[in-house]
This record gives sequence, structure tokens and C-alpha cells, in this order.
Amino acid sequence: MSRSSEILFQDYGTAKLINGRAHITIDPILAKNIVVNSKHPLRVFIQLEGDCKGVYVTNKTQNGFDVIELQGGTSNVAFSWTLTANRADTYDSNGNVISKNADVRFPDGPGPVKTESRKNKKIKSIDNKKK
Repeated sequence: MSRSSEILFQDYGTAKLINGRAHITIDPILAKNIVVNSKHPLRVFIQLEGDCKGVYVTNKTQNGFDVIELQGGTSNVAFSWTLTANRADTYDSNGNVISKNADVRFPDGPGPVKTESRKNKKIKSIDNKKK
């Protein structure tokens, strides 16, 4: 089961480095429904599908991101990507917030459940009961 304490959207896809670089454009429908800023970063996860020097993700915006091979690499390797972003607030035609999404968080859950240690308890076996 997957759960999140925030209202998030996800997307995924595949791409290929060309001479060690790739730019991924986020679908425009998704882009207008997410918020990306210092408080709400775009989270991008890359899975390489071939050999290269490794990659990093940079220039993350509401509209896309870049994947760059490490150490000036020039590979043409395929990769899969997944992104997660906070859902943007929704506004009416007058600019009033009608649905607050970006900063919504579920409250912290309760702490761990305390259980009594069985170490110091004597447990009677069914076989030891008198009949």
C-alpha cells in the first residue's frame, strides 16, 4: 500500500540520453496542475537502462527537467523516469483560492504502540492446566 501525507501527482516515462544529455518536457495538463518552487520541489527519479557514467537531474521546473551524464559523459543510453510533485491550489476566475492543495498535510500520526514485554511474564501452557 502506498500513502502520502501530502496531495501529490506523479508521472513517468522513458527517454534516451543523446551525447550525455536529455530534456524532459512535462505534459502541459500536468504542468498547470502542479506547483514547483523551493518549498515544493519537483522530485525526479531516474533508472538507467544501460551503461554510462551515471546521471544527475538539474533545471527542475514546473515544465520539465534535464538529465545530464556525469563527468562530461557522452552516452546515448535509455532511461526511465518518475516524477512526483505537489498539486497546485485551484483558483476561480477572480483569483480566489477555491481549493487549497499545495500546503495541505495530514497531521502527524500517533507514536509507536507500546506493548508489554513478554520477557518477564509467566505463560501457562495448556498442557500444564489441571483437568
